[in-house]
Amino acid sequence: MSNNGSPAVPGLGLLNLMWVTQPGGPPLLGIAHPPAPQPHNGLPAPQPQNGPPPQNPLLGRADPNETVVCVVCGGVCRPTVSSAPSHFQFRHTEWMHPFLIKAKPGFLEWCKEPSSATAYRREHGHILDVISVDTFRGGALGFYNATIGIMTIDTRDSEMYLPIHGPCVDLAKLFCRYQSRFSYNFRDISDDGGVPTSIAHLYEIWMKRALMIEPGRLGHLHSPIDEPNGYFGAVLYKNLRQYAEYCEANRHPVQEVDPSGDYNLTRKFLFATWTRTAGKDMTPKPELAELATRISELPNDIVRHIEDELEPWDDLGPAQLVCNRMLTPTWWKAKLYKGDLAPWLFDLPTITDPNGIMDWELLCRQLGQRDLDGPNGILNGHKHLQNRYRIWRVLDSSRLGQMGSRRA
Repeated sequence: MSNNGSPAVPGLGLLNLMWVTQPGGPPLLGIAHPPAPQPHNGLPAPQPQNGPPPQNPLLGRADPNETVVCVVCGGVCRPTVSSAPSHFQFRHTEWMHPFLIKAKPGFLEWCKEPSSATAYRREHGHILDVISVDTFRGGALGFYNATIGIMTIDTRDSEMYLPIHGPCVDLAKLFCRYQSRFSYNFRDISDDGGVPTSIAHLYEIWMKRALMIEPGRLGHLHSPIDEPNGYFGAVLYKNLRQYAEYCEANRHPVQEVDPSGDYNLTRKFLFATWTRTAGKDMTPKPELAELATRISELPNDIVRHIEDELEPWDDLGPAQLVCNRMLTPTWWKAKLYKGDLAPWLFDLPTITDPNGIMDWELLCRQLGQRDLDGPNGILNGHKHLQNRYRIWRVLDSSRLGQMGSRRA
């Protein structure tokens, strides 16, 4: 089940990442979400420990006002202690509970292997662990797991812990599954190179970003990990109370909205944006109709190659909003539901439209426009999709050679 009571999104949570609760323990399969009193998306609720937790002097040094952000979305990691700003006591920020992602020993050696450069139709999740956080007091020193103990963000570690939200792990996995359809070389040093196709590639980028936050200084990282595009609009404060004050003044900004799958909300989005084909001329121009006929007569493998040229279906201009009706509404609907055109829209509800009443071509063309999450974008007003698309853009813009903080 998803966090809103709707069915869990099929196909997510299947990469071979190890959800670690104790060293040597069995993997926990499913979508990661913050610990809760009841089982959530396949992850068991944390079990009470016998006796007091082990003491560690680092806990006393953890600063509850020191901001830590998720390396995927740039959103804050929600503290679990009572001294945290009251803003984080509200239910809507539960998805922002942190996990930690960490490479297994030997990661740097693995990165040097030629086979690590590509992940065509495969994944590299076996090289990483995603670790649950039972208590987070704030800051680089504030992570605690009842079995492992204190965990810190320390740039001296060659396989460092990095903060991440559970739903953002899911989005990163989905992104990499889509990217693995293409034969990118992650080690390509050209201007168009460094494109990640696996979660391990992303981890390497995140780790190098962390190293660049305080260049020349190694140790506990007391500044939030930024990225060159500023996480496409994420507001960043080093002080958590200042961030909480900003959120209260701006009434729940988009970056705080849970991007997880939600069939009900996505259904509302569809019905709010759909247009019908009734009254529209659905006949293609004669020359386009002839072209469609010729393409349909080609061998299937050639047709698939032509269709593949549509991907990635993004950054379309206003002129491409004009529907040519060369392909049927059923074709557009199938491409959308297969995740070929908008893979981030993975929670589409089942819609039966046998007579082609809905204008699927126009919807797909709208979803391929620039600035979907902007003031005039089709996602405006649908915050869970705005935030999800923003996060997808952050992942899609990640490159091995771009490690600095946000550009001015």
